[in-house]
Amino acid sequence: CNLMAGFYLNDVAAAQLDFRDNVDLLPLWMTVVKDIAVMLSKDNIMLFFDPMSPTPFPIFSEAAKHYHHPVAQVRTHVQAVSLEIFLKLRDEDFWSEPLFQLVLMESATLFTHVCCLLREFWRMADEAFRHGVKRDLRSALFIQNDILMYLNDVFACDIPRLNEIVQEKLLRFAILPVLLRSLVLRRP
Repeated sequence: CNLMAGFYLNDVAAAQLDFRDNVDLLPLWMTVVKDIAVMLSKDNIMLFFDPMSPTPFPIFSEAAKHYHHPVAQVRTHVQAVSLEIFLKLRDEDFWSEPLFQLVLMESATLFTHVCCLLREFWRMADEAFRHGVKRDLRSALFIQNDILMYLNDVFACDIPRLNEIVQEKLLRFAILPVLLRSLVLRRP
């Protein structure tokens, strides 16, 4: 039996599992999805895309759903999965394919979550700094650095339409809200 035939791996990625019963299950499942993403290549990526399915490219969409998870390992796996896919799709030959359009559409949602989370860690860092809680400040800054490095890696994939999405989401959901908040909450 060839696991890559007949969208078997898509079925694995799209399986509706209840991760609430076992806290260790989601990181393990994300490891499997990450391993599947690593197996993708320019030659086989279309085997993982089924436009007739309710989840046409579950390797990406199912992983992206979990970006806001509180466990850093899960976010790291989502980052790794998305970067693997972006690296495979940076060839201009893919840019007119329906798969690329789907990934762009789902990336808009993913990067809304990424930028909202970044904004929250900036807010947490500000609160920790104002209250002198150095441990919380270090933690928030560490996590925001991880997110910023991920965004830098996305920009380095050099996919212009994806970069436009990330820039717009950064501006709308992270930078402008922080700047506006700093103007409203001016301190004497």
